[in-house]
Amino acid sequence: MQSSVLARWKFETNTSGWESMRILWIILATALVACELPVSNVVDGDAGNADASVPDMGEGTFGAAQVIFDYGDWTIPSGGEQSLCAQWTLNNDEPLYVNGVIQANDGGFHHSNWYAVRDDQFVGEDGFFTCATRGFAETSGAIFGEVVFAQSTQAYVEDQRFPEGVAIKIPPRSKIIGGVHLLNVGSAPLDTGVRMGLELVHPRDVKVVATPWRMDNSSLAIPGEKHSRWSSSCTKLKVQYEIKNDESFAPLIYWILPHYHGLGDYFRVDVLRPEGDETIVELAGFNAEANGVTFPEPIDMAGATGMRMVCGYTNPYDRYVYYGLKGADEMCTMLAFTNAAMRLNTSVWEQDSVDESEGFETHHGTCSSLFLPKNQGQQMPTPEEIDAELYVPESNTDGDIALVPDCEDTPTTAEPSGAVTLSSLRVDVFATSCAYSSCHDADAPAAGLDLTARDLYSELLNHEMLTAAGMPLVSASQPEQSWLYRVMSSCQPATEAGFSSPMPRNSPRLLSPGQVARVRDWIATGARDN
Repeated sequence: MQSSVLARWKFETNTSGWESMRILWIILATALVACELPVSNVVDGDAGNADASVPDMGEGTFGAAQVIFDYGDWTIPSGGEQSLCAQWTLNNDEPLYVNGVIQANDGGFHHSNWYAVRDDQFVGEDGFFTCATRGFAETSGAIFGEVVFAQSTQAYVEDQRFPEGVAIKIPPRSKIIGGVHLLNVGSAPLDTGVRMGLELVHPRDVKVVATPWRMDNSSLAIPGEKHSRWSSSCTKLKVQYEIKNDESFAPLIYWILPHYHGLGDYFRVDVLRPEGDETIVELAGFNAEANGVTFPEPIDMAGATGMRMVCGYTNPYDRYVYYGLKGADEMCTMLAFTNAAMRLNTSVWEQDSVDESEGFETHHGTCSSLFLPKNQGQQMPTPEEIDAELYVPESNTDGDIALVPDCEDTPTTAEPSGAVTLSSLRVDVFATSCAYSSCHDADAPAAGLDLTARDLYSELLNHEMLTAAGMPLVSASQPEQSWLYRVMSSCQPATEAGFSSPMPRNSPRLLSPGQVARVRDWIATGARDN
C-alpha cells in the first residue's frame, strides 16, 4: 500500500458540532438557495483600514498580517459540563482571506467549532452566551455562513494552516460564532478563556477559496471487551461529483481533522485508486496534542474513484458503546478542506458486513454521499480587491493580551491553593490536567504512568522512569529531586540528555502556581499515602 503522509497519534476532537453538521447537510439540500450569502455583500473598491494595528503574537506563529480576539473569561463549575456559544464581531468592511487560524484556550475546552455568519444575525454582545437565547445552533452557522475552524478535543492550542495560496473566505460584515463544549472534571471551579487569531493574506495571493468536506460513520455499535474497526467506503465519489459538476473529479486535499472519543485508538484515510489504494493519514496512540493534518504537498485526487475512512476502538466495558454526542458515546468523523467546486458530506448509516481476517472485528459500511454547490459568497477575489492594499480589521486586544501566552516557571514561593493530600491531588490535579487529556490514563498511559491507578501511591513512588531525568518520579521530602514536580514547575525541565517537555503536554503554560505548589508541598511533607 502506498503512503503519501503518515502521522501517528490517537485523537479526540469535536462532538456536538459534528452531529449538527450531519443534520446540516440534510437541511441544506433544500435550504441552500435561500440561505446563501448574497453576492451584494461583497464590498469592492476602497482599501479600508490598511494601517490597522497588527498585534505581535510571537515568533513561530503567524508570518503575515494578523487579527486577534479575546473572547473573555468563563468559569466552569466543579464537576460541570456546559455547552455554550462565543461571539466575535469582526467589524470588517471588506472580505477577509484567511490562510491560518490559531485558537488557544486555558483548559476545560473539550471541543469547539467556529463559523463565520453575517453580523446582523444572532444579535447580541461579543463574548460567551447561552446559544438558545439567540437562536443559534451549529447547523445555523454552517447553513447561514462558512466553516472557519474546528478544535481537536482537549487541545490547548490548535494551529489550522493551509498551504500558500489557499484561504478560507470570510465575507464583509461578519462575526465568528463558536459552539463550545466545556468540561471540568475537578472538584473546584475552573477559570478559563479562549482567544483566536486569523492570519490574513492579500487577495492577490489567493489561488483557492477552500471548500469543506466531511465524512461520518454513524453506524457505530462498538462491542464490549474487544478491539474493533469501522470502515466507511465511499467508492462512487468520482461518478457522483461528475454527474453534478462540469469538471472532472480531481480535487486537491489540503487539510484533514479526524475525530473520535476516548475509546478511539486508530484512524486512517485512504484514497481509492484503480491501481491500488493510497493511505494519506494513519494515526495511532495519543499525546494530547492538536490532531489536524496539513499536507505541504496537497493530496491529488486525480484518477481516484473515492475515499475510505477507518476508525478503531478498544472497548474495555462489558457493554456496547454507540454513536452519540456525549462523552460516554463514540464518533467516527473527518473534516477536510479542498479546492473542489462543491461541498461534500458522506454518512454511513448501517453496516454491510463484518470480518475478522486481521484478528479483530472489522465492520464495513457503504457511504451515502451528498455534493452541494459552494455558497455564492465564496467566489474568488474581485479585481478591485486585488488592486487595493491589504485590509486588516482591528483586534480587541490592543497588543496587551498574547494569543498564545509565554510559559513562566512556577515561583518557589507559591502557596498551595487547596488541600495537600494525595486523594485531593488525584481529583483536583491529576484527573483534570493529566488523565483528562488521556495521556496518563489506564488505556494507554504515556511513559507507562497511569495517574488514574487504584493504587496511585504505589504508581507514583515505584514508577520505573523511562526519561533520562536522573531522578525518581517522586522522592519523598525532596521536591527538587522529584521529576513529577520538576516537569510540572519548569518550562524547560532539565534531564541528563538535555531538556524535556513540561506538563501538561500541549499547554502553552504550566498549571496555576497554587496547583503546582500543592504537589510540591505533598512531596515536601513526606509524600504520604493520604
